[in-house]
Amino acid sequence: MTKSTGTSAPGMAILRASSVAVAMMVCAARAWAAPPQTILPEPLYSFDLASPTVSQSIVEADDVLALDQPSPLPVISGAILGLGAAGDELDGLSGTNFLNQANSPFVLLFSVSRTTSGFADPDPGLVAQGYPYNVKDQATRGQQAGDEFMSTLLFTLGGPSQGDTENNSQARNNYDEGGSDLAALPQTSSKDVVNQDQDNVDALADLTAAEGPYFSAAAASPSLSTLPGSASASGAHIFHSTLTITTLYASHADLGLVQSDDVDAFVVFDFNANGVFDATDRVLFSLTPGSPSLETIAGASAVGA
Repeated sequence: MTKSTGTSAPGMAILRASSVAVAMMVCAARAWAAPPQTILPEPLYSFDLASPTVSQSIVEADDVLALDQPSPLPVISGAILGLGAAGDELDGLSGTNFLNQANSPFVLLFSVSRTTSGFADPDPGLVAQGYPYNVKDQATRGQQAGDEFMSTLLFTLGGPSQGDTENNSQARNNYDEGGSDLAALPQTSSKDVVNQDQDNVDALADLTAAEGPYFSAAAASPSLSTLPGSASASGAHIFHSTLTITTLYASHADLGLVQSDDVDAFVVFDFNANGVFDATDRVLFSLTPGSPSLETIAGASAVGA
């Protein structure tokens, strides 16, 4: 999967197609700073180490966060996942997605980094309905890293499924949406142009705090040396937590990657929900810039797979 020009996507989730049409209409009609009208699932997410909300010790970079005001609410601590060391950073997060059949269409919900510039101009149809915000637009306004975006194409596990617009739309703003925003700094509305430090939504997933999440940690995270798979510790390992025990779900080798790769976003399809990467499972993932496998994966972007 290629990414917007400038970086790879820090977070990724899916929305099943049964909700897509209504969600797109709601997104198109929503005004900035209005009370929330979206039917999108409330995500769990994280902020990276460089985020102001982390540097101010309001949350940690390995906390799993939920929507709350005036700051996100930590609902799963890094220690529960087997993280918790200084410098640990939660990189990817996913649920099982076992209800999504192999050929069922979905859209991608995702976040981007501070250096993402975007490629596509806002979709004219959404602009005509008064909703001009997408990755490129928000990047020009200096506030893309704290947002959640949604693809305007439908996908299946075989690739693009429906639609003729290779684009995206802002699904949730970083701030100022009457309670449905990600409570991410800076405190700004979608329409504002800013030049301030941004919280970066790193991991992003549609799951509940009671579920056992799948997760990855940034390659520089100290706790990779103590987590399962530490003999070949890698930022490309994906782990599964029951919230009591953490196990290695898929190693870098299972994903066809090398140890020095770094998975920074993924979606797991664990169709039998057993927490084991087996023949029925599929994983969509992106890699950080500089991951060696970007040079060898056919069709991969030079800046993110």
